[in-house]
Amino acid sequence: MDPKSVVRRFVEEVQNGHQLADLERHFRPDYVDHATPGGLPPAEGADTIEAFRRFYGGILQAFPDARVTVEDMIAEGDLVVTRKTLEGTHRGELWGQPPTGKTARLEVIDIFRVVDDRLAEHWTQLDFLALARQLGLRPPGY
Repeated sequence: MDPKSVVRRFVEEVQNGHQLADLERHFRPDYVDHATPGGLPPAEGADTIEAFRRFYGGILQAFPDARVTVEDMIAEGDLVVTRKTLEGTHRGELWGQPPTGKTARLEVIDIFRVVDDRLAEHWTQLDFLALARQLGLRPPGY
């Protein structure tokens, strides 16, 4: 499978299908996330697949109708870059704050390295401050 197809499958099955139980099918066992969301590194020795499960599970708790749209996808060798938009309605707790019922959009840039049809490495850029402003919330650290 070509790297773009691997990333498309991940977006559809995991991010849009909300299938977090079988992440090992999408991630290599030695998967490394170089830029964890929120800028906080995982605890030393943390299972980064489990860290992704907790992070995206938190997104789905806050935005149970979350839907990711791939706006652009560019591939070079084993690297795939996506510019995506995550949209959803804030119906669950986020950053310890109650739901607002507002719909919000989160712009995301992801870079994945694909090895043997699975995600091996990941870098990301998220704008949590813009998300917080849309919802009228205060993000962590501000």
